[in-house]
Amino acid sequence: MTVRFSREILEVPTTWAGVPTSFTSSGLTPFGHALKPDVTAPGAQILSSTLPEFAGDDFAVLDGTSFSAPHVAGAAALLTQRHPSWTPQQMKSALMSTAGPAFADTTQKEEASVLVEGAGLVRVGSADKPMLFTDPQSLSFGYLLAGGAANSKSIAVTVSDAGDGAGTWVADVQPQVASAGATVSAAPVTIPPGGTAVVQITASVAAGGVQGDNFGFILLRRGADVRRIPYAFSVSRSSLTGAPVTPLKTLQSGDTRTGDDRVRAYRWPTSPFSVLGIFGVDPTVNEDGKEKIYSLNIPKQAVNAGVVVVNSPIESTLRARSRRWSATENVVSSMSKANWPASTLIDTPFRTGLAE
Repeated sequence: MTVRFSREILEVPTTWAGVPTSFTSSGLTPFGHALKPDVTAPGAQILSSTLPEFAGDDFAVLDGTSFSAPHVAGAAALLTQRHPSWTPQQMKSALMSTAGPAFADTTQKEEASVLVEGAGLVRVGSADKPMLFTDPQSLSFGYLLAGGAANSKSIAVTVSDAGDGAGTWVADVQPQVASAGATVSAAPVTIPPGGTAVVQITASVAAGGVQGDNFGFILLRRGADVRRIPYAFSVSRSSLTGAPVTPLKTLQSGDTRTGDDRVRAYRWPTSPFSVLGIFGVDPTVNEDGKEKIYSLNIPKQAVNAGVVVVNSPIESTLRARSRRWSATENVVSSMSKANWPASTLIDTPFRTGLAE
């Protein structure tokens, strides 16, 4: 068999070019609230080789991440051949910082949300000359609690010269969505030839900030050169602020027929009393009813945590697990649902702020 390659470039136009599909996954991630995906690549209506037993032919038009991932892997393979000394982090930075916009619809006038496109549509030609490497490659600030005093969180970004990247880069903020009272700031960064510099990028919320999601891009500019870093965070206002809190006992009895009804939705999981989450469907439900609030101080790191409710009228046992806790972290639990008197054995309850 003879295979011939030419330098001719053939482009097949499509009305959906650069528009994320309806079935694509999107961020933020459930528990860590991290910004994902990282990048966007073609994954819909892909002409792919396949098994004749599967499609009745050697080729078929297919959709899915199974087809977008190979595009990115192929781009990484080409860049590895061109730049064998790049580390995985540098490769990721090159692909993300030079990515172009994916679009919200076929008019291609509005860029898709970073929660859907990540850093954008991979452009391997631009990634071949990134000029800069950044670490991290995207900024996930998590939650900022509003109410009381102002609050902020900073992430130190290391910016390195990747070749022709020396000089002063101005940092501009390009929000896609911003809640009232929330801001993102970054100072200019000067990179010596072949060197690195660190810039602090800070997400802030005023004391009276409004609850909501915030995301967009940090643009690093040097003249006509632009490199992008996607960011995301959420402003949260706890519905439990000012609620009476009882320190937990090893065996805790509680009765939610009395108390205040402060919380109507729970953040993780959003459907805490539903089996739907097992199947990846996790709709928010109205969890009205009185609550009793309990606190527990964990003096050192713990790998696992949970709560068990026993002797409820519905004769069920509820269990919850949590991430690794930081030292001396305060934790709050909320027992909800009216008419659920229960004796509760607490290993470790939910973290402060899980209720909204």
